[in-house]
Amino acid sequence: MKFNNNKRISLIFGIFLLITASLLFIFPAYKLTIPKYHTHDLLSFDNVYVNGKPTGPDLSKSAFWYGVVEEKDNVLIVKQSFDVRTLSNKPIFSISRLYGIDPKTGMHVPGYGDKDREGYLFAPKNFRKQPFVYWHINYDTPANMNFESEEKIEGLTVYKYKSVFTADQTKELERLEGVPEKYGISLDVTLILWIEPETGSLISYEDHATAYYYDIETKERLSKWNEFSNRMTIPMIQKHVTTVRYEKNRVLLNYIIPAGLSALGILLLAIFFMKRKKR
Repeated sequence: MKFNNNKRISLIFGIFLLITASLLFIFPAYKLTIPKYHTHDLLSFDNVYVNGKPTGPDLSKSAFWYGVVEEKDNVLIVKQSFDVRTLSNKPIFSISRLYGIDPKTGMHVPGYGDKDREGYLFAPKNFRKQPFVYWHINYDTPANMNFESEEKIEGLTVYKYKSVFTADQTKELERLEGVPEKYGISLDVTLILWIEPETGSLISYEDHATAYYYDIETKERLSKWNEFSNRMTIPMIQKHVTTVRYEKNRVLLNYIIPAGLSALGILLLAIFFMKRKKR
């Protein structure tokens, strides 16, 4: 009788472990970790033109942060804010946006946030140098990111991606004289991202842009308004590398734990059938 009970336990427990492992593979426990508040430390320069003449480039104060402010229907509502001021605290540019993000894929979800968007909050997970669409806080337009090179930052393998595109900031710069009644503001942008490919995490970024006044009726560019650049500080990049290494360990558990459960389940089933064969 004891022998039969042991066999039955091996069979039931083995099947249970295999089912559990399968479910963990299909529905991994890991989700995109987005904090409630995370700030990016930036080094920013602005060269604002007055009467057609540059006044810089000058060091600027930039505040760039994002975080989860709400969760709806398993969709994370992520707020991003970007504020740039002169060292004397004169405003240059300021904007906040709301994104609806799928926590499993990092993708924008239609019907959530302040508008429908495609692409990713940062980048896809487990990708292999393919292009993807990204929305940067400064420019409310999709940026088609293309692979440039594979690099190392603090010993961490990252992919460098680049996009060159045109954006419009007329809506965000209505405080400027004549905008939007007579003038709009368009930009030529170069945006570079450094992404950890397994987690899709942003390690660093930099952008360079030239902004122009244009005639609101003819769309003809008239004169420069600003030339600016932003890039992450070295301590900020180092902090991201440390965080991503921790995240990668969490991702690894999604494979180690199910694999271990599968192995134990197979072992118990093997014991069951071996005992059955002996009997």
